[in-house]
Amino acid sequence: GLIGSRYYYLFKGKHIHVAHQHTQSIGHSHVIPPKERTLAGTQTIAHKLISKAAVRLRRANKMCQALSISIRYMDEVRFEESFSFHASQDTSMFLKLFNEAYKKVPAKGKPFKVSVTLGNFTAEKEHQLSMFEDDKRNTLFKAVDAINDRYGKSTVYVGSLHKQQETAPTRIAFSRIPELDEL
Repeated sequence: GLIGSRYYYLFKGKHIHVAHQHTQSIGHSHVIPPKERTLAGTQTIAHKLISKAAVRLRRANKMCQALSISIRYMDEVRFEESFSFHASQDTSMFLKLFNEAYKKVPAKGKPFKVSVTLGNFTAEKEHQLSMFEDDKRNTLFKAVDAINDRYGKSTVYVGSLHKQQETAPTRIAFSRIPELDEL
């Protein structure tokens, strides 16, 4: 394959230029532990995943215009919902959108895996301010990130995430190695 041939030439000492790929989406997924395979447990984990994705979004100096949610059940049934909105970095807005979608989640069955994805990016410096949207929350969450960078990862967070601090810990995924400050 392509990647294998790149490694072959790199091992032989040849320099290969690889074009930098632009991030198309930021997301997290988590297999729900057996004890938490309930609607409440799934909601708790999803809130934490949304918060983690929003922090990564702000660190990348991007704003997103789409949120997608997916919940897979043990019997392979899926619940999926997507939202489009004015470009934002607002964690509380993402949580509110998730809670709206969560009212439609089927109560039958055992949830197995939950995924959240932020997409449709705009560079923060290219963001067009809206006359109707309040962008103060984007600034607020940048300040929260700065406090957490200085004093510790979970010094300040959205109040609804209080019980979720230990859920969905950061792990090394197949496609992405987390930054040190995410661990």
